[in-house]
Amino acid sequence: MSVQPGMLGRSWAVLGEDAPEQPCLVCFHFAGGSAQSFLPWRKHVVGRYNLLAAELPGRGRRYGEAFASSVDEAAAQFAEEALHLPRNPLIFVGHSLGALLAYETAYAMRERGGRQPIGLVAAGRQSPDVDQHGRNLPDASMSAIRKYLQELSGTPESILRDDAYMTMMRPILQADFDLLRSYRFRPRTPLQIPVHVVGAIHDHAVKFESLLGWSRLSVGEVSLSLIDGGHFAPIEQPASILDKADRIAGGVASTSIGEQFAPACA
Repeated sequence: MSVQPGMLGRSWAVLGEDAPEQPCLVCFHFAGGSAQSFLPWRKHVVGRYNLLAAELPGRGRRYGEAFASSVDEAAAQFAEEALHLPRNPLIFVGHSLGALLAYETAYAMRERGGRQPIGLVAAGRQSPDVDQHGRNLPDASMSAIRKYLQELSGTPESILRDDAYMTMMRPILQADFDLLRSYRFRPRTPLQIPVHVVGAIHDHAVKFESLLGWSRLSVGEVSLSLIDGGHFAPIEQPASILDKADRIAGGVASTSIGEQFAPACA
C-alpha cells in the first residue's frame, strides 16, 4: 500500500501504512473524536494492518468545514471517497457513533455497486435498528455536556475543567450528538459480511440487550463479546478489536451470538 498525499480526499487520514500486503483497518471515531483518536493504535498494528481513519467535517484535518447534517450525508461522502482507498481488503472498525457511521458507510458502498469492506467490528454501540433518538444525550448546556462526559468515564478531569478546551469542543460535540438524535434506521436487505460486536460490562450508555440486535443486520457471521471496563474500554483496549479484525482477515469463524449467550439469556 502506498498513498500519495491528497489522493484519499478529505474524509480519510492515513495513520500507518507499513504493511503493504495486508488489509486496511479503517476506523470511524466516536462523538467528539477525530481521526487522531486512533493514532495510539499505530504501535499495535505495525506489520499487521495498514491503519486508516475516517474523519467527520468540522474537526482535525477538516476543521473549518461545515458539520455533516445527517449520518446519511456523512456516510454518502465516506462511501464516495472510499473509491480512492487502496485496493487492499478493508475492515471497518467503529466505536459508538463511529460504529453507526461504519455500518451506514458499508451500506452506502454496497448501494453504489462497488467494493465493500470484508467485515465490520462494531464497538460500544447498540444495533442501529434499536430506536434511541438520542434520549440519553445531554442538552446544549456546558454543565450537561460535562456531566455526560464524566459519566462515560473517558475524558480526564483536567480536560473537563479546562474551560477554553471545552468551549472549543462544545460545537463539535453538539454536532455529533445531533447526528445521533436525527438518525432514523431504514430497513434494508441485511449486509453479507461478518459483523463482530464488542461491548463493555460497565458501559452504562449501551444496554446489553441492545447489542444483540446486530445479529439482525447481517446474514454473515455475527458475534458478540464483552470486555471489562466502561464505554471507552474498546478504544483503550485495542486488542479486543484487533482480535475480531484478525478473525475477519483470516476468515476464522467465531461463536455466534446465539450460541455464545444462550445459557445467559435462557
